[in-house]
Amino acid sequence: MCRIERAHTGTGRLRSCGLVIAVAATCLLGGRAIASGNATSLGGLSSDHLFAVDGAATTAAPALTTCDNFDMTTGDLAGRTVSDAARCSGFTWTVHSGSWTVSGGRVAGSGATPAVATLATPLSSATASAEVHDVDTGGRQAGVVLDHNGVDTYLAALIVGDVVPRIDLVLVDAGVAAVLASATVSLSSSVVVALTRDDASVVVHLDGVQVVSHSLDGASVATLGAATGAGLATSSSSVTIDHLRVSPPTTP
Repeated sequence: MCRIERAHTGTGRLRSCGLVIAVAATCLLGGRAIASGNATSLGGLSSDHLFAVDGAATTAAPALTTCDNFDMTTGDLAGRTVSDAARCSGFTWTVHSGSWTVSGGRVAGSGATPAVATLATPLSSATASAEVHDVDTGGRQAGVVLDHNGVDTYLAALIVGDVVPRIDLVLVDAGVAAVLASATVSLSSSVVVALTRDDASVVVHLDGVQVVSHSLDGASVATLGAATGAGLATSSSSVTIDHLRVSPPTTP
């Protein structure tokens, strides 16, 4: 399957599925740049925005619903619009617990276990992913949130940096957390966690590898209702988070 991502390069050419019409493009995948090359030119193109396409079909990646790279001035996250409002639809952050501070292009939460902040997206079935830094030690917890009801009920995928690190799929109902599923994982200082809900089906990926699969029962679906908030959760101010992405349900 082809993946199409927008790449910002000065000039270049387009590499498409099975038919090469460019030799130098950059594909953005999961926040990392991958150069595509070794191609035979069939013609030159010049553009400020190139598309790098790779694979055997022409299906585009799902459009972003919202996103935030936290490229904003240092300060409180609450009430701020996402840093790229034009690309990420201008959603505004709401802090539900603790406090959240932007610094150096990342965000950190503190003052609550967990501290939670969300964007009021229109999706209950969605994928939320983020790059999480320094969660791999000291029992720290951090991850992504879906279906927040604006108060204290939501679904979360939380990385736990315990002696035996793991990822917990958690349903928080009126502030009371229940672990629905859990998986032991290997952690590094920087990992990407993705939580996907598609109706009753829920999966969690770590660095692109599926680690949790769970089917919500009727009671859990009813608890989440039509809530659509998506965002972040953390238990430690030593954890920093970047590159939040929210889209319709998709496999990272």
